[in-house]
Amino acid sequence: MTGFSTSLSGSGGTKLDASDLMFAAMKEAWSDVEEVIEQTTEMLNGTNLQFDKTFPLKCLLVAHGRGAEASPEKFTGPDGDGLMSAINTNWARAEQAFQELRDLLQNDLKIYAVKVIRSYNSFIPLFDFLYHNPKPNEAARTLLKAYHYKAQLFGWYSQGTDTVVNALHTIVGKPSPGGFPMTEIKDYFKKRRSATELTRAHMNETRLRFILLNQVYVDQMGASPFDVKFKGNDPHVDHIYPQSMLRSKLGFLSADINHLGNLRFMGATDNIRKRAELPAEYFARMKAGGMDVTKHLLLPEYPRDPAKLAFDNASYKEFRDLRFERMWDILSSTTNSEVT
Repeated sequence: MTGFSTSLSGSGGTKLDASDLMFAAMKEAWSDVEEVIEQTTEMLNGTNLQFDKTFPLKCLLVAHGRGAEASPEKFTGPDGDGLMSAINTNWARAEQAFQELRDLLQNDLKIYAVKVIRSYNSFIPLFDFLYHNPKPNEAARTLLKAYHYKAQLFGWYSQGTDTVVNALHTIVGKPSPGGFPMTEIKDYFKKRRSATELTRAHMNETRLRFILLNQVYVDQMGASPFDVKFKGNDPHVDHIYPQSMLRSKLGFLSADINHLGNLRFMGATDNIRKRAELPAEYFARMKAGGMDVTKHLLLPEYPRDPAKLAFDNASYKEFRDLRFERMWDILSSTTNSEVT
């Protein structure tokens, strides 16, 4: 992960990053702090993510009102002593918030791959909210998920990260009896001229493909296809109608071929074996072998009769467009949720 560590020179010419220098300052007040933070980082990385140990430090700084800018100076002098005293005294509360964040990542968002994360900094406001609002109800968790997808899809943290985190602290870093303050967050990003609602146009942005497909599979399967141990089982993006055949036999161009409605996840090994098999034959074979093809095709009429996946222009466009609209229903209901 990038964006946190800054190389600095320590004694003897040894390179120290910002977190090393902060821990050196913090240990004056809490000798076990580095071990505790490392354990927290390991817990957060339990679903194959790549948080570094500066992330929990930034979370603690923000939640205690010291700003997202991580520097050892914040942990020195009288102010630093006061901050460390507050962190130590309130560690049980912070630990619970980190655990709730981990549960949100694993149980609600089901994030198991760096490919579906454009910014780790977006998780700091989630911690900040959970620190001040523990045990959110179902409605609040629904909005936490919507916030996550918006932040990743719309690049809310692509620039001015610390400024954004500090601004959101004024919104989420306090008790919120009305639930997660999505309206105020969207108002802030609208002022920054950022998108706040998913549109169909977003769905054909190539850079968002992994996030969108993962979101669809999480909704439909209740699990992420990236939840694997063997890297050979990591999902690849597969064209349901083979791209080579669409191009050479039916004359379609890239925009029509690489349409989200024609894309699914498929295990890397299986994708190599599938090659350019036509969809009617392939899904009939998979169905006969006991595979639940509905989770891939999304539309019930095609799993019932895979022969509908005929290889001609009209059949392809009808399937692709119908499946795209089904994906829109799934994605918009999660990302654009207005549950209060």
